[in-house]
Amino acid sequence: MLQFTTSLRNATTKKKFLVFKTTVLGNLGKTFPVESGGHKIRVHVFSPDEGYDQKKEINHDFKAHARNTLQVDFGKSNRELQLRLR
Repeated sequence: MLQFTTSLRNATTKKKFLVFKTTVLGNLGKTFPVESGGHKIRVHVFSPDEGYDQKKEINHDFKAHARNTLQVDFGKSNRELQLRLR
């Protein structure tokens, strides 16, 4: 099992006056070697300051010598965690 934990650094914060206090904008790029075959990917995003704690998982069959990108997004209206592998 591969586990990776990090904090978003150099993220920018924009003040909002609608539903949520702030919006954090940032990105993170990290490369991991993964053996071919079926794997389960779990993502847990936790921000106690924003009251955010969501987990999501997806299954993927990785092909040998292929390059994949995991994209993690958040819904604009409900902040729902969304995962996409491309």
